[in-house]
Amino acid sequence: MNDPLDDMYEEPSRDWIFPAGADRGFFMMGTGFGAALYGISTIGASTILGPFTIPVSAALVAGGMVMTDRGYRAWRHGSRAVPSGVPEDMFPMDGDMDMYGAPQVLYVGGKLHADVERVLQVAESTFGEDLYPVWSEFEVADGVLMKYGFRAAKPGYFTDDGVQKRVSNKLLNAVEASKGTWNPEFDVKDDTLKVSQRSSFPKIALPPHWKVVSSEQEARDFYPDFEYEIGIGPDGAALKFAPGNGFPHMGMYGTTGGGKSVTTRAIVEQFRAAGFQMYFCDGKGTDYTSMMREKGVIAVGSTLQEQVAVVHMVRLEMNRRRIEGAKKAKAGDATWRSHQTPLVLILDEFATTVNDMKSKYPKTFKAFMGDIAAILKVGREMRCHVILATQDMKAETVPSDWQAMLAVNVCMGKPDNMILNKAFPEAIRGQARLKGDTISKKTRGRGIVAVTKASGEVTVELFQSYYSYSPAEDISIQSGEVQKSWTAFKSVVTDRIPRLYSRVWFKPAYPEPEDGEKDPYAKLREKFEADGEDGRVDMEELDVLDIHKLEFVALEDRDGNVINGRGVFDPLNDAYLAGESLTASGNTFSASFD
Repeated sequence: MNDPLDDMYEEPSRDWIFPAGADRGFFMMGTGFGAALYGISTIGASTILGPFTIPVSAALVAGGMVMTDRGYRAWRHGSRAVPSGVPEDMFPMDGDMDMYGAPQVLYVGGKLHADVERVLQVAESTFGEDLYPVWSEFEVADGVLMKYGFRAAKPGYFTDDGVQKRVSNKLLNAVEASKGTWNPEFDVKDDTLKVSQRSSFPKIALPPHWKVVSSEQEARDFYPDFEYEIGIGPDGAALKFAPGNGFPHMGMYGTTGGGKSVTTRAIVEQFRAAGFQMYFCDGKGTDYTSMMREKGVIAVGSTLQEQVAVVHMVRLEMNRRRIEGAKKAKAGDATWRSHQTPLVLILDEFATTVNDMKSKYPKTFKAFMGDIAAILKVGREMRCHVILATQDMKAETVPSDWQAMLAVNVCMGKPDNMILNKAFPEAIRGQARLKGDTISKKTRGRGIVAVTKASGEVTVELFQSYYSYSPAEDISIQSGEVQKSWTAFKSVVTDRIPRLYSRVWFKPAYPEPEDGEKDPYAKLREKFEADGEDGRVDMEELDVLDIHKLEFVALEDRDGNVINGRGVFDPLNDAYLAGESLTASGNTFSASFD
């Protein structure tokens, strides 16, 4: 009977096989070890070399030790020569090797590629035998090192976040990423690290065309299935979140130039298309002012006083829904939530708002923060949602108890330590730091997102945010590709958003004192009445609690026309009671030639 192995491969060749990396390494190790031993044995002995015996012996010892070390590394990580006819998979390491065990494909001009050698030197000098290269993960393309990989000698080596950070810092800074940025990927189960500067992200992620609802009822019906997208993940798939199913509120963070505002505006267009009622608090006072005339937008607060009013407006609406829902629930109507129209409150540049609020209203700004806390806490039950965008996450800006209610946390650009420590739980902070460190100023629109799943599991994803058209953007200044995409988007999505809701605003007034109260606005009220048609309410004189007392009214009919008699309550109207006086006096001027 034939041996089964005979069927596996043919008779090995009897030809001479030039030794490969592991074979040469074994030979070098043996030779070096022998030389070192011989050198040691001759120290102090009488030889034919006479007075040169000691230096020659020392040279043999030193050279032998170096040869032993290099031979050991080549033997440890190198390949074996494969005789013809023997399956290559019987020899797990491939390629002809140098002293590092590097295959010939990593040679350029007969020498090991400089960046490959540099990475290997840094890995060896810093981590010694803890890491060894995975040659199949090394790639040199057009003379550039594009990717490389290492495996840990000790199982579980990469489970320590501190180790991951140290390894990343050393290796990613070993050589420059001339084609982008180095992106590390640790596999703690396989004990491997893969590093690549090949980006799977597009330079610009242009959004698809969102579904546009045609009625308020359709917006209500669509809500349970609605998911908004923040951009494209590394696998090319969109990152989606359902505000009605586990992701009611979002925190959007990042320093200036990171892409926070652009990303937020791209998300806003999705909410508008889905029929959400939109409320804005514009911390800068300029980013969302232009949205005041757009369909679906209920109110935009630009000044501190307007932001106080808008936030309180949302809380009152939430309370109204809760009271109405409780009545229906008591009457046996279990479907009351499905009759509520979804809404979202955008708090943009919130750190600026909080700082100004504390300065302006040191005693009562907590009432403003209390409104937001209430919306975050119970808003999801009433289909009321929040997107909070800010540059910093100081305790006074984003209190710690708010964090648990922000199920989606996004950082645009490279995160600083404050964002890492507050937006990302300790269990994933190491991953967030590593992925965040791969974001450079060259990779605009890149961010990381921490997601808390319904199961409680927390993950971190790197993504490219959508660069989307919105009414605040200028199509004409964009590149040809973007102009084409935005023009189509505007036609198919933005221009088709219907007018489903009226704008709502407050009636500017100086609140009347309650019984027994001192009237702090008596003189201001007298002046307002004396000025007649030119009378204006100075909203800066009102305290937070007094703004809460103002009455809110709908401004428009279904056709978008201002309801008769309510123009004085419309911030877009020249007759607005809280606007600038039409007979302004004092040191005013204009540089216009007209």
